[in-house]
Amino acid sequence: MIKKTIPLLVVGLLLIILVGVACTSTEAELVGKWQGNYQGDEIIMEFSKDGQFKMIVDPDEASGTYTLDTTKDPIWIDLTIEYGEGFEENETILTILEFIDEDTLRLQNNFAGEPRPESFTEDTLTMTRQ
Repeated sequence: MIKKTIPLLVVGLLLIILVGVACTSTEAELVGKWQGNYQGDEIIMEFSKDGQFKMIVDPDEASGTYTLDTTKDPIWIDLTIEYGEGFEENETILTILEFIDEDTLRLQNNFAGEPRPESFTEDTLTMTRQ
């Protein structure tokens, strides 16, 4: 019985470590400044490793916190606006995220208060690392 339990514990620990590394890796990939264009508006987003973000949708600006759920496919990212010109404060925008490559990502969201999108559409925002 003990011989069977030890391999299961090892496999379980490896899975926990891999999930932890994947979460850390995804957040590290996201950190930095990103730029895209959506329906003629330039959008700049900057994500920091402490869970903060800044967003400029010319001429409006917002800042707040973000959380990632890398166990979901596509990745879930919740953007909670704490300060915003042209945005409602304390609103959370439920978003999905996918890395196309190390310098390109795409985001899909709805308006605050609406459900999280389940998939990407033709209205997807594609951003490149700056």
